[in-house]
Parts: sequence; structure tokens; C-alpha cells
Amino acid sequence: MKKKCIVTAFVLIFCVSLGFHSSIAQDNNVVHEYSIHEYPRWIALDKNVAFEIFTATWCGWCYKAYDLWDALQETFGEKVVTNIRYHCQDKISMDTIKERIYYYGVTGYPTVIANGTKKQTGVSDDWYETFSEAIENELSEPSDVAIHSNITVRNNEVYFDVFLHSPDRQIEGNFMGLTMVSGVVIDDSVHDYVAESIYPSFDGLHMVLQPQTMYHLRFSLPLQETIEPKYYSTLCLFQNEATKEIYNSQFYSLYSHIISNTNPTPFQQEVSRDHPFEIQFHDGSIIRTLQSDQFYCMDQEGEIVQTEWSYNATLKTITVVPLMLLKPSMGYVLVIKGGPESFQSVNQQNLYRDFYIPFRTSSEPDIDLFYSTSSLHFDNVSIIDEPNSYIYVEETHGNTVRIKITSGARWIQCSPSEIQDSEAHIYVQLNPLFMVNGKNTGIIEIRTIAGIHTVVVEANRLSDKYPSIRLDSHPLMTTKSEIQISGKTDGYKVFYLGQEIILENSGHFSFTASLHEGLNYILIESKNMRGYTSTYPAMIIRFYP
Repeated sequence: MKKKCIVTAFVLIFCVSLGFHSSIAQDNNVVHEYSIHEYPRWIALDKNVAFEIFTATWCGWCYKAYDLWDALQETFGEKVVTNIRYHCQDKISMDTIKERIYYYGVTGYPTVIANGTKKQTGVSDDWYETFSEAIENELSEPSDVAIHSNITVRNNEVYFDVFLHSPDRQIEGNFMGLTMVSGVVIDDSVHDYVAESIYPSFDGLHMVLQPQTMYHLRFSLPLQETIEPKYYSTLCLFQNEATKEIYNSQFYSLYSHIISNTNPTPFQQEVSRDHPFEIQFHDGSIIRTLQSDQFYCMDQEGEIVQTEWSYNATLKTITVVPLMLLKPSMGYVLVIKGGPESFQSVNQQNLYRDFYIPFRTSSEPDIDLFYSTSSLHFDNVSIIDEPNSYIYVEETHGNTVRIKITSGARWIQCSPSEIQDSEAHIYVQLNPLFMVNGKNTGIIEIRTIAGIHTVVVEANRLSDKYPSIRLDSHPLMTTKSEIQISGKTDGYKVFYLGQEIILENSGHFSFTASLHEGLNYILIESKNMRGYTSTYPAMIIRFYP
């Protein structure tokens, strides 16, 4: 027979009835209900095993219970096997813990209870094997209740947004949410996962979960001002009051990249279809760890909408923008990916687990964009030309839209590259230095939340003759006896009829040419500093009216 050591001090317990049997508290905005068919199914039915350890600082054998949990956590993982420790009859005991003691009939310490049903008081040589088997049995069965908690912290309060649903059948039970604190020092001993506060009480909030219904609970619990949030963790659980079975639970460590606030809030209605989502954090984020695939929207049909992000270091806020217009009057969830591979805070902390923001879109705005063209064709250009044009964009309903302009070629330059307005002119200039001789074809992408509009750009670059000459527009026929000729060159000097023409530093020149009746052949010569010359002919016909 294996040796069993039980502490000699027992606590005599008189059972009391559980008196809190409230209905779902719609009247005080604690619980809200939503049809599962109107939103994506984002809550996984992953099952977790919650350990409740009853102990005391004066208990000589209680450290064995902590060693047990450490070993189980190493085997099964911190997020699968979780624990909360109820200190009894000592300096860090909660006044309300006696309600939990009465409920379980705890008669001595340490008492370890797994998922409300597997219970052992005292230490035994085989309890690791016993509880390992119990955990494996629990995990082998699918969960009847899906549970997920979004945890945010601000103003020394931890805020809970808890989502529950039972996919297949009606489930009746009690919900409770707890905070616990680690690093508590008593008589030179450090104690972790110590129960500190509970919502609403150890009797729990009585709920009847109907199948295909999503339940959303919102509440908060205080944090001590003298203790940093990173020492806190939370545990939410849903328990059968009669059988004591914990259907499911979820643990969250605030030793994490903590979110302070979001816009929109969970289950917000009438969110605009082009809404920029804002996620504010307790600490700053390391920009190089942020990736666009860590944020995405999913609609109730399972379609994924990719996003892009920007970061405001002053406000510690990430703004996430969908890359396409969201569907009207549709249930969505914004997914912020957490876990060890997620983006980091300046304190090298990752977001502990995925964070979900369910919301429902409005029918507005209805974005309809007008583009002045889908192609730009330029005439022949030389290396010294600066051809330019523009594209006009308008949202026909007057809605402000975000516009990003990118060019697929170095020789196409667009200004500005980003616009936020209901109408805009996008100026396009070509740089012949980056073009090849002959036909050049490129594209401009105008990206908005309504999609991508592509503009094809074509231009034909003349040969690399150097130095180059380009004349400004001039008439081919005239009745005048003199005409003003202007142009530009990248040469050093310009000549007409053997006479040097004044050349500006920019390369521009201008001169007056005398015309005789009939065909006039005007030849301009340019010379560079190496002595190379090139000519540019122009023909003008003079006639009498």
C-alpha cells in the first residue's frame, strides 16, 4: 500500500446552501445574446483543465501540490492545464474563499481538485500518475462549451469580455471569472497564482446556454495599484452547479503585450464598411515584429479580408485597415493573432493569445469611384523631356476614401502617393532617363478599399543621340516673316546659322528666325563639352494670306 501523508490540521466545515441563482442578467447589461448564425464561429472548442488548489502558507506539505502542478504544466502546457490557489486561514486568504471550501467539502490541506470532479486531499506518491490520467481522460472528450476571454487593462482594472456558446445542446451552469496574483511574499516565501478577486462570487452567475447562441459577458475586477499587471493572471470557467463538473475554462496571463482598448468594442453594431480599427496597448510595440498577416477580418461565411496596418508610437496604437470594402449588414470578427510568434512589446512580451473583436457592419458607406482614364499615352519623348499628365479620381457620393498610388516602373512618378479625400488629382510625370529606347509600357495601381484600378502608361523614347535637342511647340505654317523658336538641350552650346544662341543654365534657349516665302528649313545645332554635335531640323512654311 502506497504511503499517504495528510496534514494533521483539518478544517471542520459546515455546508451551506448555494443561494445565488439569478437568471441571465440582461437587465444590468452583464450578458448579451447573439445568434451564432449572424457571426463567424471563431471560438474553438478546445478543452482546458482547471486545477483548484486549496492550501495555506503554514501548511508544511502544501508545496508538494505546487510541484505537482508544475510537473503537469510541463507535460500538458500552461494554456491547457491551468491552476488557481485558494489560500485559507492566512494573511493572503480571500474572505469569500470559505464559500468555495463549503462547495467542495474541503477538509484539509493541500486539497487538489481537477475540473471540479477529480479531488484529492493530502499528498500521495502516485498522484502525478493519478492526475495525469484524469487530464488525459478530460482532454479525450470534446468540450460541451466553447469559451474565450478577451482581457484588457486600464486604470488599474482588468476588463473581461467573455464569449460562451454551446454548439449542440442546452447547457445549464454557473459562470465565474477570477484574478490571481503571483510573486506574493509572505515570511520570505513567494506564492504564485493566489486568488485575489472574483466575479460575481463563488456561487457564480447562473446561466442556461441555448444551442446556436453566443453569449457575451462584460465585467471588470480591480488590480492593486502597488502590483504591476504582469504579475496578474485570470481564469474564467463554466461549471455544473450540481455535479461540480467544470465544462470548460480559459486562463490568461497578463505577463503579456496587454491591450488597453479597442475601437470598435466587441459586438458593436453599425460599424462602417471602411472602418479603420484601432487597438491601443499598455506598452509600446516593436515595429519590426508587426506583420500584416497578424490581423485579418473574417465574415460569417468564412471569407477572409486581408488588412494593412500603421502604428502611432505616441498613442501606442495600431490602426488596422481592411484592403477591401466590407460587405453591408454582415457579421464579422477582427482577428489579432497572439501566441509566442506574435508581435512584441518594447518589454519583449508577446500578445498572450488571439484577441477577437466581433462586430456588425452597416450598409454605409456605399463607395462608387470614378476614374478619368484607364490609360495614359505620351508622344515621342527624348531624354531631356519632362512629359506629364494627371488622373482625376472622385467618389461619386462624396464619401472620403483612402487612396494609395503605386507605380510599377521607375520611369513613372506619381504625386502624391497617398490621398484621403472625396476627390483628387494624381499627377503623373515620366523620367526618360530610366526609359529604354523605343516603346515603354508600365502601369499605375490606384488602390482603395473598393478595389484596385489599373492605369496603363505608354511612351516611346527617342534614341540616345547626345547632346539632345527638343523644340517646343511651334506652328508648321505661318504668314509672319519672323517666328520665335524655343527649346531645350543638354548640350553645352547651341548654334543657328553659325551663330551661338544664349543658353540658360537649365538648358532652355530661344531665338528669332527670319522666314522667306515657301518652305523654310531651320537647323539647330548643339555641342557638348567633348565636342560632340547633333542637329535638330524644323520645317516651317510661310505663305501670303
